[in-house]
Amino acid sequence: LLVRGINFGLLFGNDLNRNGVQDPNEPTGETGFDRGWSAYLTIYSREQNLDLEGLVPTFINIDAEPGVLYETLAPKLGDDLTKFIILYRQYGPSNTSGKQQSLAATIAALLSGGTSTKSTSNQNTVAGDLASFEPDLTKKLSKKVASSFDLINAYVTVPSKEPKGPSIILISPLYDAGMRRELLPMLFAYSSIFAETEIPARINILTAPREVLMTLPELTAADVETILAFRPNLANGESVPEIYQTPAWLVTDAGLNPQTVSKWEKYITTRSQVYRVQSVGFFDGKGPTARVEAVIDVNAGRPRILAYRDLTELGRSKVK
Repeated sequence: LLVRGINFGLLFGNDLNRNGVQDPNEPTGETGFDRGWSAYLTIYSREQNLDLEGLVPTFINIDAEPGVLYETLAPKLGDDLTKFIILYRQYGPSNTSGKQQSLAATIAALLSGGTSTKSTSNQNTVAGDLASFEPDLTKKLSKKVASSFDLINAYVTVPSKEPKGPSIILISPLYDAGMRRELLPMLFAYSSIFAETEIPARINILTAPREVLMTLPELTAADVETILAFRPNLANGESVPEIYQTPAWLVTDAGLNPQTVSKWEKYITTRSQVYRVQSVGFFDGKGPTARVEAVIDVNAGRPRILAYRDLTELGRSKVK
C-alpha cells in the first residue's frame, strides 16, 4: 500500500476485513467476491529441498563416480531405473533433435524384438534388457537431467564393445504406464534436480488458483482445467493423498504430456511449508473480541513466526 497507485481496492478487493471470505456487509463485484491481489501474491513462500522423509534428497546431476549415484539411488528406486539414470547421464537421450515423433515407433519395434537404425549412421541397433545389463561404472557422468519428466519417454544407445557389433538401445522403465505409476512418484520423492538446500519458492499446484497456474510456461487453458479437475479437494483440511504428494500425478493421473510438464518442474511443487493463519477470541455473549494474524514457517518441525499482526480493529468477522 506504500507503492504509488496501489490502493486498498486493488490489494484486497471486496474483502474489507481481510479474513479471506465474504461477510454479509461485503459487496459482490461483477465477477463475484474479489479478494484482490492478495489472493495471488505473497512475500513469504519458502521451500526446503527435502525428501518425503525430511532428509536431503539425492541430487540427480551429482558430479561424482557412477558407483556413488548407484549406491545412493538403487535402494530407493530399484536397479532398473537407477541403471537407466546412470546410462542417461553417461550417453544422453537418443530421442532428441527432432526425433521425438519417431519414439513410439522405435520403441514398439524394439519391444517386439525387432531392430532399429540410428539416424546418424547405418549401424544396426538391438534392444537391450536393463535387468541383465551392467553399466560401465567407470565411465564419467557427463550429461545432465534437465527434468525428471524427461526420463519418461526416453531411451539411450550404448555403443557395442565389439568393433562391428550392434549398439544396444535401452528403454526407460518409466515408458511402461504401470511402472511409471509406481516409480515416477518415488523418483520425485527421493531425488532432485536441485543441488541447493533451499529451492526458489514455487507454485503449489494442489492449492494455487487458476490465475496463478496460468503463469506456467506453455500451459494452455485446457491444461489448467485438467489440473483443477484432477487435483484433490483439500478445502476441509484433509491430508494430501499419497499419489498427490509429488508432481508425478500430472502425468500418471491427469494424463498431461510429459514433454510439456517437464518445462514446469522448476516452477511447481506439491508441498507448502509457510501458512497464514488468523485466530479469533471472543465470549459467547457480549464482551471484548480479539483477532490476530500470523504467518508461520513450519521449518521442518522447528516452526517460526515470520509475521504477526493485530487485526482486532477490523472486527470479529468469521474466519475461514
